Amino acid sequence: MGRDPDELDRALDAVHAKLRSVEDLIFGSPAVFAGVPVACPEDRALLRQVTHARALICPMCLREYRSAGSVWDLRPFLDALDEAEDAVHMGRGEPTWRRFLDKAIRVREFERRALPEFVGVKTFLELGGGLSYAAALVKLGSPNTVVVATDVSPRYLAQHAVPLADFLEAPVDVWVAADVRRLPFADGQFDRVWSAMLIYRLPDPSEAIREIRRVLAPGGRWIGLEPVAPWGWPWSAWEARRMAALNQRRGTQETPRPMRFWRRLAASENLRLRAPPGSRVRWPWARVLVNAVRGVHVWLEFGEMPEETFPLTG
Repeated sequence: MGRDPDELDRALDAVHAKLRSVEDLIFGSPAVFAGVPVACPEDRALLRQVTHARALICPMCLREYRSAGSVWDLRPFLDALDEAEDAVHMGRGEPTWRRFLDKAIRVREFERRALPEFVGVKTFLELGGGLSYAAALVKLGSPNTVVVATDVSPRYLAQHAVPLADFLEAPVDVWVAADVRRLPFADGQFDRVWSAMLIYRLPDPSEAIREIRRVLAPGGRWIGLEPVAPWGWPWSAWEARRMAALNQRRGTQETPRPMRFWRRLAASENLRLRAPPGSRVRWPWARVLVNAVRGVHVWLEFGEMPEETFPLTG
């Protein structure tokens, strides 16, 4: 005579509970940062908090992840792109005026046009933040929001982003060094995700976009601000050679992408491509003139849209 199926289910549940308790005893409790579970970027297994040391361990690949101060280094095994981006962040090979101009553009676009859409959400993730100004501004405007700031360089976060947040009195909840192509978070954790001047640098943007979709919560939204190459760029063979040499030296893709690249990417990845609010240029001749003088920017996004949309006209 067979055993009752309900009794078997209860017995299996008891065995599983015993196995989980043994796993907790060996590896520690599941790692959760401010309510956000963190996962191994290599195999997606939830990381465990080692009780006797300030470290996280993956129960599958047994790799340890450690922190330096308040910044957790949860990057996968580094490749040439990670190392090149870390070198760029720390200031080698990029003029100071270029860095400040780039950051000024991002701060202006975020504060004037994106910040109202992020204030009041439950969880917010900034990708490739550098100084992580967006994370700090969201935390200042919405203290109850769980804010996670990431960048590929743990040194830059520790030496520049964390002191800036402290100066602004914006207590960002979690600092993580992470690779956007393999994010160390469980699925469906963030209501809003923001990135700026990030996707165009990647050899395969689709890889990062798939990761962003994975960590977005149901009904969540991602907005990415990206540069568009000025019309006719590069304007000379000398400029083309200079950018090619810069890319080769860094191992990254620093050349702004043309509008046709962003249109193809939006079509292939089912993204919305639009001009930032307030930056519309109505007449075609004016668009050509403006884009010949300076590069424009576009928003890439997916997820729930606000009622008012801004069609791309640049």
